[in-house]
This record gives sequence, structure tokens and C-alpha cells, in this order.
Amino acid sequence: MATCPRGHESATTDYCDQCGTPIAPAAPAVPSAPVDGQGEPDLSSATQVRRVEPTGEPCPVCGTPRQPDDRYCEVDGYDFEDAAPIAFLWQVTIEPDRARFDALHPDDLQFPDGMARWTCSLDGESVSVGRRSPSRGIYPDIDLSGAHEDPGVSRQHLRFDRQPDGSYAVVDCGSANGTTVNDARERITPHTAVPLADGDRVHLGAWTKIMIVRQPAGASTG
Repeated sequence: MATCPRGHESATTDYCDQCGTPIAPAAPAVPSAPVDGQGEPDLSSATQVRRVEPTGEPCPVCGTPRQPDDRYCEVDGYDFEDAAPIAFLWQVTIEPDRARFDALHPDDLQFPDGMARWTCSLDGESVSVGRRSPSRGIYPDIDLSGAHEDPGVSRQHLRFDRQPDGSYAVVDCGSANGTTVNDARERITPHTAVPLADGDRVHLGAWTKIMIVRQPAGASTG
């Protein structure tokens, strides 16, 4: 039996056998998602497939993926359509690293609490790092001498060499105590360039940490 729009019970399902009004077919039932033995939906069903939007090209400034149809990066405002070349500046931030000091536990040294962090630019083909020695004629570009100088840093400890793409690599100059990069425990091989990326950390001496930072030209260093 079927019920027509006017409320008549009809033995026929296409037209009401009492008033002739067309009877709309019942909507098909929506099948439930198949469930496997573990109570989880069967993802092989077409009803369970989720469309994943493709990831857009990364912003050359901050690396954030471009959102569909967006002209500007939602983080830093980079114009994807203009696509102007981006000039970058490389800097290093130097500060004492308590974790390194505690790991080395030099009994004859005291950690320099209150030592300020400082930043300088890498703007040469090769930038030397060490502790000056006027008697030996050693004047490094980045001089780690001073009131809180790290005695574990050699006079000519390492240098940062510019690479063809404008980035920098670190080279240990045969220092007495070696150089490590990021969380590696093994020292880098002396006189061998190790490429660096934005945010990499170079460790030397008893507590010195040098972090390399890449910034778009003209950006504030904070």
C-alpha cells in the first residue's frame, strides 16, 4: 500500500487508485558505512573517502604553504604573483649555553651567568671566529675575547665560508677542543666545510653557542 499526497490509501504506487494524484517514489535509504570486525569504518567505501586539498608552493621567505587562490602569504605577506627575487642576510647570534657547560662539566671553570647575547652579520666571503692575540697577530672577525671569554675557544677556532648559493658553511680551523653542529656529539672534521641552514647551532669551547639566522634583507632583527 501507498499513501497519496491527499492522504488516500492506494493499492497502486504510481498513481492514487482513488483520486489519480501522482505518488512520488520514496527516497532511497542511505546505506550506513560498512564496519569491520574492530568496529572501525571500512575506508574502502566511496562514502568514506575524504578529499585532500593539494599543498601549495612554500613561501620563499618563511616556508608557509600557499593557500589555494591566495596571492599573499598569510604569515609575512609575500606576493606570490609578483614573485620578486628575495635577498637574504645571514647573521649569527652568540650566547653562553648552560646545557653544553653542564655536559662538559669543566671543574676549573665557572659558567658566566648574566653574560649578554649578541648578534653580528656575516657579510664576507670568509668570517673568522676566535680569541684575539696581539702578540701573535691574531685578530678574528668575530672576537670572543673579553670579560667573560670562553677559554675553551682557540685563538683561530673556526670560520664561516660563503657558499655559491649565498648560504654559509662552518669550517673548524684545527682548534684544540673541536667544533660540533646542532645536537651531534662528534666533532666536525677539521678543515672540512659543513653547510649550515637557518637555525643551525654551532658549539665551541666550554659554553659558547653560535646560532646562524637567515633573514630577508630589510627585516628587523628584533
